[in-house]
Amino acid sequence: MIQRIQSVYLLLLTVSSSLGLFFLPPLEIIDFSSSTKTLIETYLIVSIVLSVLTLFIFKYLKVQLLINRLHLTLQIFIFLALIYGLTQSVTGYDYLIWLLMPVQAIFFIVLANSAIRKDETLIKSIDRLR
Repeated sequence: MIQRIQSVYLLLLTVSSSLGLFFLPPLEIIDFSSSTKTLIETYLIVSIVLSVLTLFIFKYLKVQLLINRLHLTLQIFIFLALIYGLTQSVTGYDYLIWLLMPVQAIFFIVLANSAIRKDETLIKSIDRLR
């Protein structure tokens, strides 16, 4: 499992999301002021769960790709919501720190997807030789 490079990328994503859950400063979005903390915590927990789930189903490459696409869609949605919050806020320092979370997640997910696709083509080529 860990000998595959996509597992390393997903593990790095899990670790960074876990660190973000505990160490990033609280974020206040003006439009969602009452439930911002729970939304952000839910986003980070869902990100951790999806990356761990994808990490442990390494035998099913197509399912891994499907979950990664879902995770990528979530990250893009959160990135756009944070950009909207940045345009609405007076001070943007907290948003700049929070913008790094979906950007690094998108980076790791894209790298993991490319590695999964390479594994899938390798397996198909080996099956052709049999």
